[in-house]
Amino acid sequence: MSERNQSEQKNYFDPKDEKIQKEILMMITQYLDETGFRSSAQILSDEAKINSSKDSNRKQEMNSLKASLKAGDWTQIESLQLDKTQSPRFIYQLYRYHFLELVVSGDAHAALQFLSSRLRPYKAFEDPTGDFDSLCLLLVDSASTSGIETPPNLAEALDKLLSLVDTSLESITYNSSQRSDTIPKGRLVRLMQQAVSLQLSCYPRGAVKSIVNNFKPAILPSCVPKSLPVEHKGPIKTISVIPGTDTFISGGADSNVIVWDLKRKMKSCVLKGHTGRVWSVVAKKPTVAASSGGDGTIRIWNLQSRETRYTIQDFTNDVYAVDMDSSGAKLISGGFDRTFCLYDIESGKPVFKKQGHLASITSVLFDPSGNMAITGGKDLAIKIWDIRNALVVRVLAPVLSEVTSVHADRSFSYILGSTKNSTIRLWDMRMSEAVNLLRGHSNTSKHFVRACFGPDDRTVLSGSDDGKIYVFGATSGNILESFPAHPKGSYGMVYCESMRQFISYGEDNLIQVWDEKSN
Repeated sequence: MSERNQSEQKNYFDPKDEKIQKEILMMITQYLDETGFRSSAQILSDEAKINSSKDSNRKQEMNSLKASLKAGDWTQIESLQLDKTQSPRFIYQLYRYHFLELVVSGDAHAALQFLSSRLRPYKAFEDPTGDFDSLCLLLVDSASTSGIETPPNLAEALDKLLSLVDTSLESITYNSSQRSDTIPKGRLVRLMQQAVSLQLSCYPRGAVKSIVNNFKPAILPSCVPKSLPVEHKGPIKTISVIPGTDTFISGGADSNVIVWDLKRKMKSCVLKGHTGRVWSVVAKKPTVAASSGGDGTIRIWNLQSRETRYTIQDFTNDVYAVDMDSSGAKLISGGFDRTFCLYDIESGKPVFKKQGHLASITSVLFDPSGNMAITGGKDLAIKIWDIRNALVVRVLAPVLSEVTSVHADRSFSYILGSTKNSTIRLWDMRMSEAVNLLRGHSNTSKHFVRACFGPDDRTVLSGSDDGKIYVFGATSGNILESFPAHPKGSYGMVYCESMRQFISYGEDNLIQVWDEKSN
């Protein structure tokens, strides 16, 4: 917010105003009382001096000050000890007036002493800014031989000070007349509802679940993409962003794995070696990547030398999915032969191989700790694995069609399963229950249409047989956006956090880059 807007806002609502502060406390007291916290309401009422009998003493004090100012009786004013009961801003204005009296009287020594000992401690509360320095210059002029060219107008200064006293008296009178039971019922909640309505008028999607922070809309892709240069000679089956970088990797039906520089919008290199379509790629560190393909192999790549480190040839048919743990030390895989495998990346040796499903495994995923994993398959099953013991610890249900992808939010509390009956199901891992079903896209024929959580876990991004990208609300299940992306079929969309951009891929050999939608 600009300084001008802040200044204009203060003209309408000043949170430092004593009346406003008192009303806020009164509404909080009312809210506590209405919601059953009556002891807390009473404690706050006593501490904030709401409806306090001390108001009459304060009123008497201010009336005495008003009379003493008019009479110029500073002995009486000092006896009131106002610095213990009044705000620092008020004390600054009071001492400022007395300083001007001393300057006009010609007692420069007394004025200097008063300025140094009494007024200076309140410099931080000057109004307007720079006023204290102006008073210092005034004192210098008064001590010069030529004197003050234009003496301060004491009558005007007194009127200003008396006006502040009257305002304080009005505030005391107002507070004394107010009672929490005169505030409209539920006033605090009503004001919060108005604030939320204002935010939602700017960001119409979503429900406000918390009032601690300002409502922020979900991060959505814009509807106008930018195409990267065509480098693949066939459909692009998979994309993986290297966390914390502007680099991503793609794999396609042309057997190539391509490393891309998203910032420069161009390829960095092509990794060759597969002899069949590349189904899956993954990289969790900038130095190493893995890919699996229709040639029945898994290749581990050195991204610095841009060469194959080694090839795992333990399979007789397609390896549909690979994933690395966050440390880049472990690799899991699944494929046509139904086996779920764990490898040590450094040595390339298998840790275990398990017959994991009754049909092809199409998707695998590590949890953030690297101790759990998810697998999904064509046998209508999504399984949760304990990697350390090589055991299935949970099977999610219902799954009513072939699984094309699995994904999890950052906390591993919610699991997504995309299936070939054109649905995406959301499970809550804490309750082992399906909590949402997302519909609207098409997923019946392509290999493989994938879905994943969006950048803030509030959305679900999905490809579709119809060539569109669909963005769902993860909680509501509603379609927030859908737009054409890849005419012959879109396989999925991922998000690059460092570049704040979305990347989609599909049947048309293209990679599309989408900026965040402007809110």
